[in-house]
Amino acid sequence: MTWVKICGIADDAALEAALEAGADAVGFVFHPPSRRYVSPERACQLASRAGGHTLRVGVVVDQERPALEAVLAAVPLDAVQWAGGPIPDWAQDLDAHLNIGVLRLARGDPWPHHLPPAWAYLLEAPGPPGTYGGNGRPGLWPAAGEIGSVSRLILSGGLNAENVPKAVRRSRPFGVDVSSGVETDGKKDPKKIRAFVEAVRRDADGT
Repeated sequence: MTWVKICGIADDAALEAALEAGADAVGFVFHPPSRRYVSPERACQLASRAGGHTLRVGVVVDQERPALEAVLAAVPLDAVQWAGGPIPDWAQDLDAHLNIGVLRLARGDPWPHHLPPAWAYLLEAPGPPGTYGGNGRPGLWPAAGEIGSVSRLILSGGLNAENVPKAVRRSRPFGVDVSSGVETDGKKDPKKIRAFVEAVRRDADGT
């Protein structure tokens, strides 16, 4: 079954919609310039209501170790998504936290052959300079199915309830990640969250 992550969770309604729909993971953005940013205090309140079968992912951008360790001490997270540069070597020392890397590849870019160890890698299209994810740009969906060096590849970029079944059928990734595709006027839309998860479960998985 295709793994589903709803990223950029910042309020109760979005969290409840993701949990009720059966999302496998929810993401909290700890990058202050992002409009989806949540403070560690607010993220703690939200993440404490998830857990169990739902992976709680902290999304960071070029986070220094002391600052990240402070976030991990304050928020019950299960994984860290490195949305800036490559996963740093010291990330392997973060006990009990999975690492998710991010690959930004445009059409024609060579596939990197040497990647730091990670639980999974998220594949998305490059956005404008200084932006990190959530830009709604379609990723390399067809190419994703040809990549065999990453056992857990998460498809991202430009996905929504209408196109995610086709993207999954073409690429057969481990999972999919969505943020802007389940928003209305820049805010998470519970109806779109439910529709997205249902579309993956019903059409992409053939159930």
